[in-house]
Order: sequence, then C-alpha cells, then structure tokens
Amino acid sequence: RRRPQILTVGFHTKRRRALLSRWNFKTVKGDILAGVYDKYLDVAKRRALGEVYTRPEICRYMLARCNAKPADTVLDPACGSGTFLVEHLHEQLERLRSSNALNVEAVQSVLQRIYGLDINPFSVVLSQIQMLWQLLDVFAYLTPDEQKNTAKALIPHIMIEGGHTSLDAYDQPMEAQGERELDLGQADSGGAKFSGAFGTQVRRRLKAIATGEYDVVVANPPYVRAHRLALDERTKKAYGRIMFGQVDLYCMFLYRALRTWLKPGGRTAFIIPIAVLEAGYAEGLRGVLAEYKIIELVDLEALRKLTFRGVKKQTIIIVLENTPATDDDLVTMRIAGTECYDSATDRIDLNLATTSQIKRKHLLVESYFGAVADDDEADGGAA
Repeated sequence: RRRPQILTVGFHTKRRRALLSRWNFKTVKGDILAGVYDKYLDVAKRRALGEVYTRPEICRYMLARCNAKPADTVLDPACGSGTFLVEHLHEQLERLRSSNALNVEAVQSVLQRIYGLDINPFSVVLSQIQMLWQLLDVFAYLTPDEQKNTAKALIPHIMIEGGHTSLDAYDQPMEAQGERELDLGQADSGGAKFSGAFGTQVRRRLKAIATGEYDVVVANPPYVRAHRLALDERTKKAYGRIMFGQVDLYCMFLYRALRTWLKPGGRTAFIIPIAVLEAGYAEGLRGVLAEYKIIELVDLEALRKLTFRGVKKQTIIIVLENTPATDDDLVTMRIAGTECYDSATDRIDLNLATTSQIKRKHLLVESYFGAVADDDEADGGAA
C-alpha cells in the first residue's frame, strides 16, 4: 500500500521541487494563509475552540491603535494562524529594509519582541511557518552553508508556542505585577517541562511567554462559554473576580491581558462581542474595565457578514490603556458602516468609519462599565 506523498521541509524529491517551483516565495508579504481557518479547517473543531480568522487590515488597524512601536513587545495569546504577529513582523521588516539594515542581528532583535500562544498545535505550526516565510529576504544570495547557519540563528527566536491553554495562570496572581524578565530557555529550545493546569506538562518557553509582560496585547479571542469546559479549581480561583454565571472565555482573556500581560502604560486591543456592555455574565469584567483608560470603541455590527465569516454575534473592537481611568478621558467612538468596505479590493478600512469623541463620564453609566453618572448628567448622552 503506497503512502501518500507529503511535502516536507526537506523537499527531497524532484516532484516536490517542481510543485513548489511554481511560486516565488521571495515575494511573500504579510499573511499568505489568509482564510485557512474559514475554508479548510474542520468547522466543528473551529467552533469547539472558538477560532475565527481575522482580516489582516483589521489586525493592522488594531496594532496601529495600540501605537505598536519597533521597540515594543507584542503578544497575541490566541494567535490562530498568526495574522496579528505576521502583520507586525512585516511592518518591522519593511522598516529595516527601508533603512538598509536587514541583517541577522536586527531580525533576531525583532523576533525577540513578538510572541504568540494558541491552544491548537496546528495553529502554532501555521503561525511559525508564516513568520519564517517573512524572513526569506534574509536568506537571499547566501550560500547553502550560510543559509543553514542563518536558519539556526533565526528559527529559535520565533517565539510562538502552544498546545496548552493560554489561560493557565500558573498560580500567578491576577493583579498588577512589576516588570519581569522573560527566561525563554533558548539554550534548550524551550524543552524543559513545567506543570500547568490539569497537571499538564508544558514547555519552559511556553510558560515564560504566558507569564510575561508586554507593551502591546492584541487578540481576537475565542467566544466559548467557560461552563462547557472542564476548568480546574486552580483556574476558577485565579479568575474568580470575573466568574459570573456562564462567563465566556473572551472575558477571561481580556481580564488576563489587563491584570498580568499588559505593562503599565501599555495598550491592548480586543475584538469581543458587544454583549460585554450589558450581559450578566460580563458583570465582573465590566467592574475591572472601569479601572482602565478606554482609548477607542469600534462598532462592527454593520460589517458583521463581511468581517467574520460564520460569526453570528455582534462584535466591537475595544482599545484600552493600562493607566487609571478618569471621568475626563476622551473616548474615540467609531461606527463602521458599508462605507468602510471596498468591494473591488475586498478590503475594510476602519479609518473611514463615522467617528466622534466623547468624555468617559458621558459614555459610561452604571449598566455598562461600572461608572456612576452624576445626578445632573444622568440624562446626558450615554452610549
């Protein structure tokens, strides 16, 4: 019985070389696996894990609203095929190219600032491959030996790990932490094991990423009711502040981002259901959000069918900063309508959305994020 031919990294046969020779991988830019989740991954598997593909242009917009800079560390704790990470890497590589500074050392420095986690091992592999494809320019004009040495120098610095829940708290308290140094275990390729939730053994580097602090945290987290999962008592205790009713996993991801992943002054951008504003299960999370500065809210309802295939929930983008909230904070409000969509290019530009600004004290009433309006402002323009 013949085994089916499978393309491997080595490409040992002429047939495999011929198949791949049709494409010029040196021209690869950005997320080239766009839509893999939507088109090829098992639908039941995606729904169970809450996995949804995020458009590259939306990822770029969210990174921009987080003011992601070259020296910033960026985390996507539910990275899927890696679109957020790939888009940020692509921007940084373009910066190096434009300044004629694209070399191994500079690329290492960029890679060491980009981190991803995902519970699905296949998603992790896709993300790692995509990151590697962005680096092909570095290998141009090198001899075979130089290519091998360059690969050895760069591949260990692709900081994407998974196969284990990103929500494992590792007994880390959900409160503001001091700045921590990441021990990524590069010498042993992150192979050392540590116990996580449910007694699962996890890689040393995975734990280091999951317990680190970052300048920017971006995500389109899974929308899955936590009661459907067998959460252990350690996890329930760690997230006790927000465990209301049938709490959704996206609440846990955003809570974790604010409490432990995000550095003081850092920014986070999440795509979450609009139900966070009023659902009973999100009551605990709203109490937490009341403590943080809201930078922007983007209503994606009118673009729902164009934005996320198969997602029935109405969604928003929320951008927050890890600084204390004040009543006079200006919050940018965007309503993304069909004017943001270009059918000719199949692109969404959220910069074209209807935009306004409102002071937080007029935006937030008790039923939303916990702030109580003054008596003389109770009839004001609460959103």
